[in-house]
Amino acid sequence: MQSLLQGHQRLKEQSAVLGDAVELFERIADSNALVAMRDRLLRNFKSREEMLDQELEHVPAEQRLELLNFVQTRAIGELRLAAEVQEHIWQWKKVDLHGGFEPHSEADGRVRTESSNCSG
Repeated sequence: MQSLLQGHQRLKEQSAVLGDAVELFERIADSNALVAMRDRLLRNFKSREEMLDQELEHVPAEQRLELLNFVQTRAIGELRLAAEVQEHIWQWKKVDLHGGFEPHSEADGRVRTESSNCSG
């Protein structure tokens, strides 16, 4: 039951940042754009966190729980997405450390990928 609830919550978090997730894949080929996106997601989280007390003051008591749930869902979604963006940034750094990545053809005509280059 707990894993079902966690899965449902994760879906809400992903839905809250769906537009940003689409943006991730639009920017995946540009490491500088990924860095800017990660920084923006983290700034949004920090800003939302800093303004939460002010927002709560202006919301009727019966709506505060709803606001807190929304803010929490959005914040967790942004942080998870920022972590995913960071993983792609690290992949770009690995490519840069190896002097770029060029797929090479194998003798049998298959395209050799980076993972197949690592064997042995």
